[in-house]
Amino acid sequence: LLLLLLSMTQLLKSKHPFHFMLLKCDWPGRQEDITPESMRMCVKEALQQLHGEVGSSTQVDVMHVAGDKVFVRVPSKQLLKLRTALSVYTVAGDDPIEFTTIKVSHSLSSLSYCPQQ
Repeated sequence: LLLLLLSMTQLLKSKHPFHFMLLKCDWPGRQEDITPESMRMCVKEALQQLHGEVGSSTQVDVMHVAGDKVFVRVPSKQLLKLRTALSVYTVAGDDPIEFTTIKVSHSLSSLSYCPQQ
């Protein structure tokens, strides 16, 4: 827990204006509905549920969706807010949904993803 807090503190003190996140979206029965538009809606709803109207105004860009992988760009100062909102967001509409953070980086190129075999 202490290591997690220290790493998040380092991210918050980042000199980079944006961070990129690679997320895995598990949306049982709705996998074909994972599109950039639906993910934008889910992210906005997650932020609004946890942080209210001010939280939902956080600038988040869903840059790309590939299957169940979602690439997101967020201002570095808002990264913690987004991660906490997605961690507790469990229902989209009437369907269960789960976001898992795979990687976070200040560089988009470092988000290359190779699942372990």
